[in-house]
Amino acid sequence: MANQLNNYIWLADTIYKAGKISLEQINDKRRAQGYDPIPERTFHKWRKGIEQLLDIDIACERKNGYHYYIENNDERRPDRHYLRRTEERQPAQLAAEHHVDQQPAGGEQKPEKPH
Repeated sequence: MANQLNNYIWLADTIYKAGKISLEQINDKRRAQGYDPIPERTFHKWRKGIEQLLDIDIACERKNGYHYYIENNDERRPDRHYLRRTEERQPAQLAAEHHVDQQPAGGEQKPEKPH
């Protein structure tokens, strides 16, 4: 669960900082940090997990390609400190409550805790 939460935090933070970003740009950032790209199917699973677990809605703008952004950005700003406290407090309980798969997807490398 800790790795999955780290992935969710990394993705929400990356999208928040970018404003709007494509999956290709997200994967460019992952590669630059030494991680495997996120397959499209995994990306959508993570989006759903972020919404369920962290109550952050990642929306898609389809004009000029698919660009993702945090809906209600001002209201739903990902708070790294809150997310980290959530991760440290009760990862197994959060996983059980939200039915989050605790296994790594597709043998992907996982980012370490966000800085």
